[in-house]
Amino acid sequence: MTQSTLLTIVIIAAAIIYICYKQCVQQLVSNRDFLLPIIGAIYFAIIVINGQVGMDSIVFVVVGGVVGILTGLMSGQVVRVWRDHNTGVVYQRGGWSYVVVLLGLMAARVIIYIVLRYGGVVAGFGPINFAFIALALGNYLGRSINVHLRSQRLIPQVV
Repeated sequence: MTQSTLLTIVIIAAAIIYICYKQCVQQLVSNRDFLLPIIGAIYFAIIVINGQVGMDSIVFVVVGGVVGILTGLMSGQVVRVWRDHNTGVVYQRGGWSYVVVLLGLMAARVIIYIVLRYGGVVAGFGPINFAFIALALGNYLGRSINVHLRSQRLIPQVV
């Protein structure tokens, strides 16, 4: 196993654990929700600049990211968003329903890999792993966009 593959596996595991944890706790709706996707974008920029990925991987990353954002926008609807009327603070909590969505995405990743691998499209783990990272980060970004848009409706507008 190469160092790049090991790093990819560690990043995937860390992202999954972090995202699942974040879904099961009540948290403020804040701009920090966009931090993980930004870090992911920086990671991809670094590996592209260093020439660690080929054009086939870049295509998989872009497709994975777009699909992730779309699934995040849709699945973000299961995240509960509410305003504490005493403090005016807006909270969010994905809970187990959103964790199930994430597990479904992981299952889809395995199915996609099997189809692509045995269909002769992908020869190795690299491109599909990069696509999965982009899918997970894109999903988190889409979910965060959905939650932030819904939270804006809960904040009283000053006229």
